[in-house]
Amino acid sequence: MVGSYCEILNIWNFGFGIFEDGFLQFINPEEYNPLLKYCDIYLKPTIAFAITAMGDLMVWEGSGNRTVASDEGNRYALFLFRNQKKVIFSGRPTLLNILIGDREEIEDPDYFDAEIYYEAKAQKGPLSFGECYGFEPLLVLGGSEKVSNIKIVKALEYLDIIGQTVGQID
Repeated sequence: MVGSYCEILNIWNFGFGIFEDGFLQFINPEEYNPLLKYCDIYLKPTIAFAITAMGDLMVWEGSGNRTVASDEGNRYALFLFRNQKKVIFSGRPTLLNILIGDREEIEDPDYFDAEIYYEAKAQKGPLSFGECYGFEPLLVLGGSEKVSNIKIVKALEYLDIIGQTVGQID
């Protein structure tokens, strides 16, 4: 395991916590890996390593069971539980150097799709570790993506409720 996985190991040297002006939290995989049952995972091993302020789960996928190409695997995937979307970051030299902390990428619908984050943070306040901005009612149940529908919630429980409600994210 090289490349991306080594990058994650280097990050964990700083410990778990909140980074990137509150948008990203590096988490304990043992607590969040049970959420992988709601994620359409192709490659193993898979390790949950971060969540975003909007409750997106970031994982690293290994290449232990690749089936298509020799360069398959060793990539990042982002599971946007709130709107049932999966984004694969393969072929990126270093996800954390290119995407994280870049407002354009945070707002881009092809990546984090989190334009509402800045307004939520301004109106609802900063998050504590293990929290995220959650929509009530859930977007997957017809809720509206407005700041007035956002609450500060416990991320692990929020993501589990979404997973139990809608099942696997493809």
